[in-house]
Amino acid sequence: HTFKELDLPEYHIEDLPDMVRTGLGRLYKYHHSDGGWGWWAGDESHPFMTAYVVYGMALAKEEGYPVNSGIINSAIKWMENHYKKEYNLNTKAFMAFASAVAGVYHKDLVKELFDKRDELDDYAKSVLALSLERCNFIQESRYLVELIEENAEIIGDTALWRGKADSYGWTDGNVETTAYSLKALLSIKKESPLIEKTVRFLSGQRKGNKWTSTKDTAAVLMALTDYLKYT
Repeated sequence: HTFKELDLPEYHIEDLPDMVRTGLGRLYKYHHSDGGWGWWAGDESHPFMTAYVVYGMALAKEEGYPVNSGIINSAIKWMENHYKKEYNLNTKAFMAFASAVAGVYHKDLVKELFDKRDELDDYAKSVLALSLERCNFIQESRYLVELIEENAEIIGDTALWRGKADSYGWTDGNVETTAYSLKALLSIKKESPLIEKTVRFLSGQRKGNKWTSTKDTAAVLMALTDYLKYT
């Protein structure tokens, strides 16, 4: 349905199960003995990469694909052991988000991050808002979404959220930051007047049948899927 609405006829939804199986197989192959993931099979485990893989696997599991729960649990354990060592609050926010999507709620960490919300970028605020909602901190999640709304940059009839200028960190891309902001708005404040403006911005950033990177494209497709369900 999403591919049809986005006018991407060259993609065949019947190919998706094979693609998911292939992707999961590759992730299993790259899984480290300590429970995490890095860029390669034999390098050091990376906190954001580990969280990103857990997030993807959790989404696949939610959709009914057979995912190795033992591997997800070992990765969540790795993140739990790494939380105290991680100094970057934005990374910690995504780690907590990935765990929450996988069904493991670190409520103390989520509340701690909420108390430090002024130190988070908009990407991290968005995933933290979604984590707060999953942890049933409804009032806090609503408050955070309203902060996200205040940070929006309005250009004509579009709205976006910017990452750090001239930076290439995990949470610094404008498109991906805006996509996660849209997910937070759609989940927590469906009446937000910024939703249509945000969709318009993301649609305008499309380059042929993709966005800037595979990571951008994945984030936008997930956000627009939420939007299609909403509309």
